[in-house]
Amino acid sequence: MTTLYCPNCKANVLVTREEINWCLVIFLAIFTAGFGLLLYFGIYFSKPENRCVHCNSICQLEVIKEPTPQAIANPYNVSSHAQLYQLNKQENDERAKFCLNCGVKLERAGKFCAYCGFKID
Repeated sequence: MTTLYCPNCKANVLVTREEINWCLVIFLAIFTAGFGLLLYFGIYFSKPENRCVHCNSICQLEVIKEPTPQAIANPYNVSSHAQLYQLNKQENDERAKFCLNCGVKLERAGKFCAYCGFKID
């Protein structure tokens, strides 16, 4: 058995063929005197094994996207130091600030905690 990537399970899994349609097999065996059954099995066994054994969804080859050299050298995708500084400043401003003494979230910037009076740097 081979393994492929299942997008539903999000893992590499063993694969199998889709299940045989037994109603069609019985129908073909009775009404075509077995000739249609030979044709059906020929088509069935020519199909690739591409169904997940766990969820029966169609699996695919996992395509691993390699990072480009520019993305490795510049992970924030910015072109200058000024943009990188601005990005870091935005990240710091968005973070919630807490009092180091009592742990209360500080609603507004100030030099002292409104709850316990601890000096904030």
